[in-house]
Amino acid sequence: MKKRLIKGLKITLFVLFVIVLGGFIYLNMNTYDPSSEASGLLDHEQVQVLDDYYLVMPIYEEIGTFVYYPGGLVEPASYLPFALRMAEEGIRVVVMKMPLNLAILNNDAYLSIDDQDTSGPVLLGGHSLGGASASLFLRDYEEIDGLVFLASYPADSADLSGVEYPVLSIRASMDGVMDLSAYEEAKSLLPSDTEYQVIEGGNHAQFGDYGVQSGDMEASISREEQQNQVIAYIKEMLLSLQV
Repeated sequence: MKKRLIKGLKITLFVLFVIVLGGFIYLNMNTYDPSSEASGLLDHEQVQVLDDYYLVMPIYEEIGTFVYYPGGLVEPASYLPFALRMAEEGIRVVVMKMPLNLAILNNDAYLSIDDQDTSGPVLLGGHSLGGASASLFLRDYEEIDGLVFLASYPADSADLSGVEYPVLSIRASMDGVMDLSAYEEAKSLLPSDTEYQVIEGGNHAQFGDYGVQSGDMEASISREEQQNQVIAYIKEMLLSLQV
């Protein structure tokens, strides 16, 4: 009887091991890697590679901080070109690293940021799943100056309709990944004065720099043009928060 129990336990542990290993392999195979341009920025003089995030320092006069939750299964370095463009506009950027590249596994990642790595008004933003994860974090955290959704919307259980800080929601007209009907329904979870913007000709993947994303539509504008428009909206938001 004892031998049978031990044998059964070994089989159960082996099955669990296979399931975990299979899941790990699946996630790695389906993770979007940064482009060669994005990877090359890891050695950029403005980029600091820290344990929990990438810190991108502003090049000119600083106007605030943008904390960024990456999209699901997207390597965070994929957002470094976007972050460097923001840095050129005086924005300090913190690109969070997430376990298994899934922000939903660490909604509270914001709390790991050292206070000295933020300056001025601080916005929390997220791309796709990153935005939904940020919304879950903000259910219980209010010490933020603004929230930005990029091709994203709040999770069903994250009712932020009563928050007092400004909210900016930006999507792209050629986005083939985001569920547009769910996006529209989620508007009830945001304040009535939320600012909604649409990047005409942009798509889902061009909010980062990791190539083509499964299910996405082809953009009719360049990645640089799409990101420059996004940055203009974020910069305007930060400038409006200047004391």
